Order: sequence, then C-alpha cells, then structure tokens
Amino acid sequence: MERGPIEINLDWCKTCGICIHVCPKNVFERSAELGRRGTRYPVAARPGQCIRCKVCELMCPDMAIAVQDRKPAKPKSVEKEESPQKPKEQPKPSSKPEPAAKPKSKSVPKKKSRR
Repeated sequence: MERGPIEINLDWCKTCGICIHVCPKNVFERSAELGRRGTRYPVAARPGQCIRCKVCELMCPDMAIAVQDRKPAKPKSVEKEESPQKPKEQPKPSSKPEPAAKPKSKSVPKKKSRR
C-alpha cells in the first residue's frame, strides 16, 4: 500500500484546524469521528489534489503534518549508439560583393548671425 503525500501525526495534533484553513487546494477536512481529546481531528480527505506546497506543514504549530517531496524527474536514458555528428555548414559566399559602408556624417546647422 502506497502512502499518500500527507501524513498527520494524531499524537501530536491538538486539532486546531489551521491546516484546514491554510490549504489552497482544500485537501483537509474534519473527521467524522472524535479523537481521544474529544474533538474532530483533521484528515487529508482529498490527497490527490495536494500540490505539495507544504503550507500546512509550515503553519502547523505542533509540527504534526509531514508532506512528502515530489519525486525528482527520471533522467532521460542515454543512447548507447553515438550518432555521427555532421560538420557545421559554413555560409556560402555570395556572388555579389556587398557594397562598402558609407561613413555617416553629421550635418551641423550653420549659425545665423544677428547683424
């Protein structure tokens, strides 16, 4: 049996309900049964909707919630056969020569005398 991404330690949990209120995906809800303290403890009712943001884990004052990390992506398999590398093609020389660039000159307006 595979465990879900969220584990709640009911021995540590004081059933404050903070995890229920801070979860952005509404994963938690109160249990139908009463716990040993006489209160309804939180349960991960929709663990498949968990995005593993760990807000519940960070906000739990009793550190009773543990959220598993996402599994790292599997590396792509390396091909055993090396494909021959093609040499990079060099640009073909064009038959027309490129025109020489003309130097840019700034035109300065002449000052008009007031005489």
